[in-house]
Amino acid sequence: MAWQCILGLIVMVGGFAGVLVCAKIQKTNPSIQPVAMACAVVMLIGLGLYFWFYLNPPNYAMEHNRIYGLSVAHTIGGKLQGKKVIWLASGTTSEDFQARKAALEAACGGSVTVVEASDPENGMMMDGAKFKEAIAGADADTVVIIDTDVSGFANDLNKLLGDRKPGVKFVFTENSVGMLGGLGNLKKGFDNGRILFAVVADKHDEEFSPDEDELDEAFSKRYTIIDKDNFEASKEKLGVM
Repeated sequence: MAWQCILGLIVMVGGFAGVLVCAKIQKTNPSIQPVAMACAVVMLIGLGLYFWFYLNPPNYAMEHNRIYGLSVAHTIGGKLQGKKVIWLASGTTSEDFQARKAALEAACGGSVTVVEASDPENGMMMDGAKFKEAIAGADADTVVIIDTDVSGFANDLNKLLGDRKPGVKFVFTENSVGMLGGLGNLKKGFDNGRILFAVVADKHDEEFSPDEDELDEAFSKRYTIIDKDNFEASKEKLGVM
Protein backbone atom coordinates (compact mmCIF):
# COMPACT_ATOMS: atom_id res chain seq x y z
CA MET A 1 0.00 0.00 0.00
CA ALA A 2 1.35 3.40 -1.02
CA TRP A 3 2.21 5.77 1.79
CA GLN A 4 -0.38 8.21 0.43
CA CYS A 5 -3.11 5.61 1.07
CA ILE A 6 -1.82 5.09 4.60
CA LEU A 7 -1.87 8.85 5.15
CA GLY A 8 -5.47 8.94 3.95
CA LEU A 9 -6.40 6.20 6.42
CA ILE A 10 -4.70 8.05 9.29
CA VAL A 11 -6.55 11.28 8.47
CA MET A 12 -9.85 9.39 8.14
CA VAL A 13 -9.43 7.56 11.45
CA GLY A 14 -8.39 10.78 13.19
CA GLY A 15 -11.47 12.58 11.88
CA PHE A 16 -13.73 9.67 12.86
CA ALA A 17 -12.27 9.62 16.38
CA GLY A 18 -12.93 13.34 16.63
CA VAL A 19 -16.55 12.82 15.59
CA LEU A 20 -17.05 10.16 18.29
CA VAL A 21 -15.50 12.33 21.01
CA CYS A 22 -17.55 15.33 19.96
CA ALA A 23 -20.72 13.21 19.90
CA LYS A 24 -20.24 12.36 23.59
CA ILE A 25 -19.39 15.92 24.58
CA GLN A 26 -22.29 17.33 22.56
CA LYS A 27 -24.83 15.71 24.93
CA THR A 28 -23.80 18.12 27.68
CA ASN A 29 -22.24 20.86 25.57
CA PRO A 30 -24.14 21.62 22.32
CA SER A 31 -21.64 24.34 21.41
CA ILE A 32 -19.18 21.59 20.37
CA GLN A 33 -21.24 20.91 17.22
CA PRO A 34 -19.05 23.04 14.87
CA VAL A 35 -16.01 21.06 16.00
CA ALA A 36 -17.89 17.82 15.31
CA MET A 37 -18.70 19.05 11.81
CA ALA A 38 -15.07 19.96 11.23
CA CYS A 39 -13.99 16.47 12.33
CA ALA A 40 -16.55 14.98 9.93
CA VAL A 41 -15.06 17.02 7.09
CA VAL A 42 -11.56 15.81 8.02
CA MET A 43 -12.85 12.23 8.02
CA LEU A 44 -14.30 12.67 4.52
CA ILE A 45 -11.07 14.24 3.28
CA GLY A 46 -9.11 11.25 4.59
CA LEU A 47 -11.56 8.86 2.94
CA GLY A 48 -11.20 10.76 -0.32
CA LEU A 49 -7.41 10.69 -0.14
CA TYR A 50 -7.44 6.97 0.49
CA PHE A 51 -9.63 6.10 -2.49
CA TRP A 52 -7.92 8.60 -4.81
CA PHE A 53 -4.47 7.15 -4.26
CA TYR A 54 -5.84 3.60 -4.17
CA LEU A 55 -7.35 4.07 -7.62
CA ASN A 56 -4.50 6.28 -8.92
CA PRO A 57 -1.31 4.91 -7.36
CA PRO A 58 1.89 6.91 -7.93
CA ASN A 59 3.99 5.60 -10.82
CA TYR A 60 7.22 5.05 -8.93
CA ALA A 61 8.84 3.22 -11.86
CA MET A 62 8.37 6.25 -14.12
CA GLU A 63 9.70 8.62 -11.47
CA HIS A 64 12.70 6.38 -10.79
CA ASN A 65 13.50 6.16 -14.50
CA ARG A 66 13.32 9.95 -14.73
CA ILE A 67 15.88 10.29 -11.96
CA TYR A 68 18.12 7.61 -13.45
CA GLY A 69 18.01 9.55 -16.72
CA LEU A 70 19.08 12.69 -14.88
CA SER A 71 21.92 10.72 -13.27
CA VAL A 72 23.25 9.70 -16.70
CA ALA A 73 23.13 13.29 -17.99
CA HIS A 74 24.77 14.57 -14.79
CA THR A 75 27.58 12.00 -14.95
CA ILE A 76 28.29 12.46 -18.64
CA GLY A 77 28.30 16.23 -18.26
CA GLY A 78 30.81 16.02 -15.43
CA LYS A 79 33.21 14.19 -17.73
CA LEU A 80 32.86 16.65 -20.62
CA GLN A 81 33.74 19.93 -18.94
CA GLY A 82 35.29 22.38 -21.36
CA LYS A 83 34.15 20.43 -24.44
CA LYS A 84 31.82 21.41 -27.25
CA VAL A 85 28.95 18.97 -27.05
CA ILE A 86 26.47 17.75 -29.67
CA TRP A 87 23.70 15.52 -28.37
CA LEU A 88 21.88 13.22 -30.81
CA ALA A 89 18.66 12.02 -29.17
CA SER A 90 14.98 11.34 -29.76
CA GLY A 91 12.05 13.10 -28.13
CA THR A 92 14.09 16.23 -27.51
CA THR A 93 11.07 18.50 -27.06
CA SER A 94 9.73 16.56 -24.08
CA GLU A 95 9.84 17.99 -20.57
CA ASP A 96 11.83 14.98 -19.41
CA PHE A 97 14.54 15.50 -22.03
CA GLN A 98 14.76 19.23 -21.31
CA ALA A 99 15.39 18.42 -17.64
CA ARG A 100 18.16 16.01 -18.65
CA LYS A 101 19.66 18.68 -20.92
CA ALA A 102 19.66 21.17 -18.05
CA ALA A 103 21.38 18.61 -15.81
CA LEU A 104 24.05 17.91 -18.43
CA GLU A 105 24.71 21.60 -19.09
CA ALA A 106 24.96 22.32 -15.38
CA ALA A 107 27.49 19.51 -14.97
CA CYS A 108 29.64 20.36 -18.01
CA GLY A 109 29.49 24.10 -17.48
CA GLY A 110 28.48 25.01 -21.01
CA SER A 111 25.72 24.89 -23.60
CA VAL A 112 24.84 21.77 -25.54
CA THR A 113 23.72 21.57 -29.16
CA VAL A 114 20.78 19.15 -29.38
CA VAL A 115 19.87 17.39 -32.62
CA GLU A 116 16.58 15.50 -32.94
CA ALA A 117 17.42 12.02 -34.23
CA SER A 118 13.94 10.98 -35.31
CA ASP A 119 11.30 12.28 -37.64
CA PRO A 120 8.20 12.95 -35.52
CA GLU A 121 5.91 12.61 -38.57
CA ASN A 122 6.90 9.12 -39.72
CA GLY A 123 9.03 7.81 -36.86
CA MET A 124 12.09 7.27 -39.06
CA MET A 125 15.42 7.36 -37.27
CA MET A 126 18.45 9.40 -38.29
CA ASP A 127 20.11 8.22 -41.50
CA GLY A 128 23.65 8.68 -42.78
CA ALA A 129 22.95 12.00 -44.47
CA LYS A 130 21.36 13.54 -41.39
CA PHE A 131 24.15 12.18 -39.23
CA LYS A 132 26.79 13.84 -41.41
CA GLU A 133 24.82 17.08 -41.35
CA ALA A 134 24.49 16.95 -37.56
CA ILE A 135 28.22 16.69 -36.96
CA ALA A 136 29.42 18.82 -39.86
CA GLY A 137 32.24 21.05 -38.69
CA ALA A 138 32.83 19.08 -35.50
CA ASP A 139 36.52 19.03 -34.57
CA ALA A 140 38.79 17.30 -32.07
CA ASP A 141 37.37 19.45 -29.26
CA THR A 142 33.82 18.29 -30.01
CA VAL A 143 32.13 15.36 -28.31
CA VAL A 144 29.02 13.82 -29.83
CA ILE A 145 26.71 12.07 -27.38
CA ILE A 146 24.84 9.34 -29.23
CA ASP A 147 21.65 8.70 -27.31
CA THR A 148 19.63 6.91 -29.98
CA ASP A 149 19.47 3.99 -32.41
CA VAL A 150 22.63 4.01 -34.57
CA SER A 151 21.45 1.52 -37.20
CA GLY A 152 20.51 4.20 -39.75
CA PHE A 153 24.00 5.74 -39.79
CA ALA A 154 26.11 2.77 -38.65
CA ASN A 155 28.34 2.76 -41.74
CA ASP A 156 29.27 6.44 -41.44
CA LEU A 157 29.82 6.10 -37.70
CA ASN A 158 31.96 3.00 -38.20
CA LYS A 159 34.25 4.87 -40.58
CA LEU A 160 34.80 7.66 -38.09
CA LEU A 161 35.55 5.21 -35.27
CA GLY A 162 38.30 3.62 -37.34
CA ASP A 163 39.91 6.95 -38.26
CA ARG A 164 43.09 7.43 -36.22
CA LYS A 165 43.49 11.10 -37.18
CA PRO A 166 42.48 13.68 -34.55
CA GLY A 167 38.80 14.39 -34.86
CA VAL A 168 35.38 14.36 -33.28
CA LYS A 169 34.91 12.04 -30.30
CA PHE A 170 31.92 10.02 -29.17
CA VAL A 171 30.07 9.02 -26.01
CA PHE A 172 27.37 6.36 -26.11
CA THR A 173 24.50 6.27 -23.65
CA GLU A 174 22.56 3.25 -22.44
CA ASN A 175 20.02 3.96 -25.21
CA SER A 176 22.57 3.27 -27.94
CA VAL A 177 25.00 0.66 -26.59
CA GLY A 178 22.75 -2.25 -27.54
CA MET A 179 23.33 -1.41 -31.21
CA LEU A 180 27.12 -1.24 -31.11
CA GLY A 181 28.07 -4.91 -31.31
CA GLY A 182 27.92 -4.93 -35.11
CA LEU A 183 30.34 -2.03 -35.54
CA GLY A 184 33.59 -3.57 -36.72
CA ASN A 185 35.66 -0.58 -35.64
CA LEU A 186 34.34 -0.44 -32.09
CA LYS A 187 37.60 -1.66 -30.54
CA LYS A 188 39.57 0.72 -32.75
CA GLY A 189 37.34 3.53 -31.59
CA PHE A 190 38.28 2.89 -27.97
CA ASP A 191 41.96 2.34 -28.77
CA ASN A 192 42.43 5.50 -30.83
CA GLY A 193 40.41 7.74 -28.49
CA ARG A 194 37.51 8.29 -30.83
CA ILE A 195 35.23 6.76 -28.19
CA LEU A 196 35.65 8.38 -24.79
CA PHE A 197 33.29 6.00 -23.01
CA ALA A 198 29.97 4.19 -23.13
CA VAL A 199 27.33 3.99 -20.41
CA VAL A 200 25.85 0.53 -19.82
CA ALA A 201 22.82 -0.22 -17.64
CA ASP A 202 23.93 -3.52 -16.10
CA LYS A 203 22.74 -3.34 -12.48
CA HIS A 204 19.42 -3.34 -10.67
CA ASP A 205 19.03 -2.68 -6.97
CA GLU A 206 15.38 -3.23 -6.04
CA GLU A 207 15.96 -1.89 -2.54
CA PHE A 208 17.28 1.48 -3.72
CA SER A 209 14.83 4.33 -4.36
CA PRO A 210 16.67 7.14 -6.15
CA ASP A 211 16.18 10.73 -5.14
CA GLU A 212 16.95 13.78 -7.27
CA ASP A 213 19.66 14.94 -4.87
CA GLU A 214 21.43 11.54 -5.08
CA LEU A 215 22.36 11.49 -8.77
CA ASP A 216 25.89 10.16 -8.24
CA GLU A 217 24.62 7.28 -6.10
CA ALA A 218 21.76 6.59 -8.50
CA PHE A 219 24.21 6.29 -11.38
CA SER A 220 26.46 3.90 -9.48
CA LYS A 221 23.48 1.69 -8.58
CA ARG A 222 22.46 1.09 -12.20
CA TYR A 223 25.27 1.94 -14.62
CA THR A 224 28.85 1.07 -15.52
CA ILE A 225 31.16 3.22 -17.63
CA ILE A 226 33.13 1.35 -20.25
CA ASP A 227 36.25 3.07 -21.55
CA LYS A 228 39.56 2.17 -23.14
CA ASP A 229 40.92 0.68 -19.92
CA ASN A 230 38.13 -1.83 -19.25
CA PHE A 231 36.85 -2.42 -22.78
CA GLU A 232 38.36 -5.91 -23.14
CA ALA A 233 36.91 -7.06 -19.84
CA SER A 234 33.51 -5.49 -20.55
CA LYS A 235 33.06 -5.80 -24.31
CA GLU A 236 30.33 -8.42 -24.03
CA LYS A 237 28.17 -5.75 -22.39
CA LEU A 238 28.41 -3.88 -25.69
CA GLY A 239 27.39 -6.95 -27.66
CA VAL A 240 30.93 -7.66 -28.87
CA MET A 241 31.63 -11.38 -28.87
